[in-house]
Amino acid sequence: MLGGSPSDPQTGVFAWLDMDSAVDWVILQEFMKNVDAYYLSVHLSRDEGEAMRLTPWDLDLSMGYPYYDCGATGWIPGYPLVDVMGQLPEFREAFARRWAELRAGPLAESAILG
Repeated sequence: MLGGSPSDPQTGVFAWLDMDSAVDWVILQEFMKNVDAYYLSVHLSRDEGEAMRLTPWDLDLSMGYPYYDCGATGWIPGYPLVDVMGQLPEFREAFARRWAELRAGPLAESAILG
C-alpha cells in the first residue's frame, strides 16, 4: 500500500483499502485525540472479496487520558499510512466532504456541547 505509486488504482493504497472507512477512521482518531491511534491501535477487517476497512479500535488513550499531553493542538503526529493517504487529492476531497457533513450534524458544536 505504501509502494512507489500510492495513487495507482491497481496497486496503490486505495486498491487495497476502503476509502470511506479510512476517512471516517482518521476523523475519529483526530477528533478523539487518540494518542496511540496510528501506532498501536490500527485494526483492519475485510470481508471476502472486499477491500480492507480501518475500524475503530482501542480508544482508551483518548479524550484527555492523563498520562499523555492530550492538550496538544493540530494533527496527531504522522504515521506513514496516514501521511500517504493525506497526500492523495481524492482522499483530501473525501475527507473535506465528510468533515463538512459531520460538522453539520453529529459533530456540530451544539451537538457536542449538548
